[in-house]
Amino acid sequence: SAVSVLSACDKVLQKSSTPTSPYVAGPIAGVGISAPGLSQPSDGARFANEQQAITLVVQNSTTNGVRTVYYAFELASDASFTTKLVSQDGVASGTSGFTSFKLPSALAPERTYYWRAQARDGANSSDYSGTGTFAVYTPVVLQAPTPVSPINGERVSSRTPDITVTNATR
Repeated sequence: SAVSVLSACDKVLQKSSTPTSPYVAGPIAGVGISAPGLSQPSDGARFANEQQAITLVVQNSTTNGVRTVYYAFELASDASFTTKLVSQDGVASGTSGFTSFKLPSALAPERTYYWRAQARDGANSSDYSGTGTFAVYTPVVLQAPTPVSPINGERVSSRTPDITVTNATR
């Protein structure tokens, strides 16, 4: 029984000559994949907190290989990507020339975020795209002030009356 286990393992570890096989080990010589192009959000975009969850979109890469290309997206709180907040691999290539990935949850407001993507085919990878940035903010909402005096058609005796309102809430 130990012999049959080893021979089964040997079959799995054998390198296939078929480039789309899951048993291909390592990059295929001569295959190139271009880096995806960042599309949306545009660099420096700002999103109000209630506009979440944000969708990241890249222009699809090109390849001279035969394998299907998929994408990896990374979102970080720093430009060097040492603090990754989201890392999603295996995003299927979009059919319209663009691939999108919707972030799984809302991001904290009052921060700038950094994102990038990479195309992969299982053994070969593109360079990372450039780095894009966007910010999430809490919009300031000012309520209308409330009139105090004069109100309800009250007549005043001065051509320059004092007008009083309550402060607007924020």
